[in-house]
Amino acid sequence: LENVIGFKWAPVVSAEDIEHVEAKLREISVDKPVAITTHRVMNAHGVIRWLEFVTQGIFDKAGVLLEYHSVGRDVTDRMKTDKLLRETLQSLKLATEAGSIGTWIWNFNDNRIEWDEKLLQWYDLPEDMLEKGPDYAFWRSRVHPDDIEETERSFLESKEKDLPWKHQFRVVRSNGSTIYIDSAALIDHDEKGKPIRMIGINRDVTLERQHSEALNAAKQLAEAANQAKSEFLANMSHEVRSPLTAVLGYSEMLMDPKLSPEITSQAVQSIQRNGKHLLAMMDDILDLAKVESGKLDIEIIPYSPWQLMQEVNSLLNVRAEERNIQIRNQTTTAIPHILEMDPTRVRQILVNLLSNAVKFSKPGGLVQIRLSVIPTAESGKVELTLEVEDEGIGMTPEQLNLIFLPFRQADSSTTRKFGGTGLGLSITQRLVNMLGGEIKVRSEPDRGSCFTVRLPMMIPMDCRTEIWLTPELLDSPKTEKPKTLKPIARPALKFQGRVLLAEDSEDNRRVLTFLLGRMGLKPEYAMNGQEAFDAALAHPYDLILMDMQMPVLDGYAATQALRKSGYKGKIVALTAHSMSEDREKCMQVGCDEYLAKPMNVEKLTETITRILAPNE
Repeated sequence: LENVIGFKWAPVVSAEDIEHVEAKLREISVDKPVAITTHRVMNAHGVIRWLEFVTQGIFDKAGVLLEYHSVGRDVTDRMKTDKLLRETLQSLKLATEAGSIGTWIWNFNDNRIEWDEKLLQWYDLPEDMLEKGPDYAFWRSRVHPDDIEETERSFLESKEKDLPWKHQFRVVRSNGSTIYIDSAALIDHDEKGKPIRMIGINRDVTLERQHSEALNAAKQLAEAANQAKSEFLANMSHEVRSPLTAVLGYSEMLMDPKLSPEITSQAVQSIQRNGKHLLAMMDDILDLAKVESGKLDIEIIPYSPWQLMQEVNSLLNVRAEERNIQIRNQTTTAIPHILEMDPTRVRQILVNLLSNAVKFSKPGGLVQIRLSVIPTAESGKVELTLEVEDEGIGMTPEQLNLIFLPFRQADSSTTRKFGGTGLGLSITQRLVNMLGGEIKVRSEPDRGSCFTVRLPMMIPMDCRTEIWLTPELLDSPKTEKPKTLKPIARPALKFQGRVLLAEDSEDNRRVLTFLLGRMGLKPEYAMNGQEAFDAALAHPYDLILMDMQMPVLDGYAATQALRKSGYKGKIVALTAHSMSEDREKCMQVGCDEYLAKPMNVEKLTETITRILAPNE
C-alpha cells in the first residue's frame, strides 16, 4: 500500500474495475454512508493484487459529502480460493448433469433433507413443500413399497454404525411412474467426531436397468431358443430315425426272394407310409420357415366352408377309426354357401388341430368340430369360428404357455409317448395371424382341450342375397350338400416323344425311368448339366427333365446356356428345393415347368400331359 500513498485513487485501480468502484461510491449517502468495494491494483513489481476497501463517506451538517475515509486489506489469496471454489463447483455441476447425478444432505439433528434441483425433479416435490424443503418422511413416502423395508434398514444401519452407505431402490413419482435410483453416501462429523449429517449422491439408473433387463430377457430368449432347438433336433432325430428304420428294414426284407406276396405288399405299404410321414414332416419345417420369413403365399378364392370341414373330416377319419375315435361335425349357426378364403391355409389349420385332437384322445373318445359364421357390422363381412374339442389328456396352465412355441410340445413325455416335432401348433398360430384372425385354447388335465379359431372373411358380392344354410337344413338327408370327390380310376395315359432325363443320381434315374416307362416314354440320360447341354443342342428333345443340382454344370446354368443358344424345347425343372423363390429362380433361367422332389406321380403326369399330347 505504501507504493500508492499520495496518488489519486483512479489511476491505481484496474481499468476493468473502475466503473464498478465508482458505482459503489456513488451509492454512499447520509442514509447509507458505508460501501465495500473489491478491485485489482498493480504494485511496483507489476503484479496484480486484489484489495478490499471499506469506505465511509464524511458529510457536513447540511448533508454535503466532504470526503471518503477508507480502510483496505489485501484479499488476493481469498479471491484465488473463491475462484478455485467456483470453478470446482461448476465442474461438479457439469459432471452431475452429464452423469444424471443429484446431490443430497440429510441433517440428523432436525431430519431435514437438502436436495439439489435434480433431486427435486426426480422426487417430484410438491409446490407447497418447495419453501421449507423435503424431510425424511417425504423421502420415505416416495420409495417403492416393495423396496422401503430393505432400503430403510440399510440406511439406518449405516447411520448407527457410522459406515458408508450404498443401495439401489425405486422411487414412485406422483404420476405413478417409477425410476431406479442408485444411491451412495458418507457420514460427516463435527469437530468432536460426532456424526451430524449424511452427504450423498443419487444416480438415475432407470435406462441402465431397462437395458440390463432387456439384455437378460434377450439372453433368456436366446437360451430358451437354443434349448428348444436342441430339443427339436432330438425330436427330429427320433422322428426321422423311426420311419427310416421301417424303410430300411422293409427294404431289406424285400430283397428276400422267398417273401410271400402278402408280406411283400405290407412291406411296400409300410415304406410308402413312412416315406409320406417324412415328407409331411419336411413340409412342416418348410411351412414354418416360409411363415417366419413372410414368404408364405395367401390366395383368397370363393370356397364352401361346409365342404372344407367335410374334406378335413374325410382326411382324418381313417386315422380316427384306427383308434376307435368318433369325429362329429356340427354347425351351430346358419352358414353361407360360399365364403372368400384361402382354403389351403384354413384346411391346414383345421387339419393340424383335428390331427392333434385325434392323436391325444383316448380310444373310444369323441372329437367335435363346430362351425359357425356370425355377420359383422360391415356389409358382407363375417367372422368364421372353428372349434375343435377333444376328450383327451388335456394340459396344465404351464403347458399351455409352451404349445405355440416352435419345436415345443407340452413336455418331453408328450413327444416320447405321442411323437411329433412340435411344429404343428406353432405353424397354426402363425397361419391364423397371417389371415387376420386369432386362436385361443382352454384345457384341463385329463378332461381334454378345446381350440377356437376366429377368422374374418367376406361373402362374395354375387352370393350375398343367397339364403344361408341352417343347421337343420344341413342335417337333413334331403339336402344336397357338397361332397368330397373321390378319385376315379382311369387307364394310364400313353405318350410319345423324345425325352432327355438329366439326373446325376442313379436311384432317381431308375425311379423316373420306371414312371416314364408306364407312360410309354423311354428317356435318354445325361449325368450332368454339360452333357445335357451338348445332347440338347445336337438332337433337340420334345421334353428335358432337368435336375437343378448336378456336377460339372448345374441345371440352372445348363438351362440358361441352352436358352441363350436359342434352344426352344420344353424344359421341366426337378429340384428338392420347394420354396416359392426356388420356383421363381427356375423360371427365371428359362424352365417351362417346375416339379419338386420327391416326385408326385399325379403332378408328373399332369405336367407331361400339358407338354406331350397323349395317344388316344
